[in-house]
Amino acid sequence: MKSLEEEISYIKQLLEDVLSILKSVDNDNFDLHLNTAKLKMEEVNVTKERLRKSFPNEVLKKYNGTLFEITKQIQETFDNLFTKKKNDYAEVGKQIAVLRNKSKLVNYYR
Repeated sequence: MKSLEEEISYIKQLLEDVLSILKSVDNDNFDLHLNTAKLKMEEVNVTKERLRKSFPNEVLKKYNGTLFEITKQIQETFDNLFTKKKNDYAEVGKQIAVLRNKSKLVNYYR
């Protein structure tokens, strides 16, 4: 079994990988990258659960600061990603509405 420090380093590396993946998401790789990030987060959760069973909370709490900042960055990046997607879809919706209105005007003038 790995030491606690090795396990925390492993979790930190997984979280850094997730952050990097989320920062590189674009329209072409959206599904693939989100699925990869999800799998890495599942591995983080499995590792965290294993640590909870092996160590008291007091011992684990001292590592919260190390991991808190990166998890906050992941959350912000994830939120920004979905806000951008939502805005993109809203813009497409507006463009469709404009096209429908133009189509109605063309039909009206016939």
